[in-house]
Amino acid sequence: MTIQLLREKQRSLRGLIWGQDLAEYILSLALAPLTALAAWKAKASIIQLGHGIATIMLVASAVVIWVNERRTSRFHDIDLNVLEYHRRLLQLYDRRIRFLKSVKFWYAIPLLFGVSLVMRPLFVRILPTPWGMVLFSGLLLIVWLGVWQMNDVRRVGD
Repeated sequence: MTIQLLREKQRSLRGLIWGQDLAEYILSLALAPLTALAAWKAKASIIQLGHGIATIMLVASAVVIWVNERRTSRFHDIDLNVLEYHRRLLQLYDRRIRFLKSVKFWYAIPLLFGVSLVMRPLFVRILPTPWGMVLFSGLLLIVWLGVWQMNDVRRVGD
């Protein structure tokens, strides 16, 4: 009975991970060609660099998510007792939590840096005062906090 409960928990976790990762694949692989095209069409080198960094981060995130999902693939339970199965399931939970808590550093910071290179000239032109940079920095901070909320709070809680 206990092993069946653990297997159901594993299936539930795998379904959750698959759904979250699928959404990330679709989003990043759909936006990567758009940012690559924008980098190719941009005239200013700083905007090209920003779009290029964003493109690289979108493609890299899809690869990293895919590799991480392959690591969390189903473990073989042929000769495992309940204690060993439970230990491996807890390791799977811990690995996923560590991955979600690291997203804000390896993904969000470089992606927001690329976006800031693209958006900075626009903000400087619209709001040339120092308040424009304060507003722009505040906007980037709010987006980064949104990534933190989405991964560290909501997804880890799921």
